[in-house]
Amino acid sequence: MPIRYTRVGWQDAPSTDTPIDAANLNHMDNGILAISEELDTELSLIRDQVENAETAVQNAQTAAQNAQTAAQNAQTAAQNIEAAVAEKQDVPLWIDFGTISGTGDSVTSTKNVADVTTDMICTAYWLSEPFVQIGDWTVTTESGSVTVSGYINGSTSLKIKLEEVISVS
Repeated sequence: MPIRYTRVGWQDAPSTDTPIDAANLNHMDNGILAISEELDTELSLIRDQVENAETAVQNAQTAAQNAQTAAQNAQTAAQNIEAAVAEKQDVPLWIDFGTISGTGDSVTSTKNVADVTTDMICTAYWLSEPFVQIGDWTVTTESGSVTVSGYINGSTSLKIKLEEVISVS
């Protein structure tokens, strides 16, 4: 805000146009007071702006520290997941069902295996005869057993590969 002041325009003696009297001295006092009050107001506004800027900088620094902590936590979580996946992938379970035969009908076979858990899924299967016609196979795991069912026209040896499902909480 611009500060306005009308100068007295003092003149040297012997001029009587600008007497040193109460009116001119009060005019100067009032001008000085107005300028002082205006500067106080502007200074107060500037201090508030500086304080707000300092608070914003502190908030930004805190946010940056929080983001860095979150990134470190995410990296640790990713490493933990990778370690869990690597650990689980090292122990696949192959189950040999022996020879399975069929003439286009549905075939079901269950194998009792102590290491099978309900958290396991079939990730691969192997057939000894590649030209045997087979349909979709369903693999169901229960604690201590695994069941395969599907359609087959012919005879083949069947092995399936089970691995534990890795769940991330």
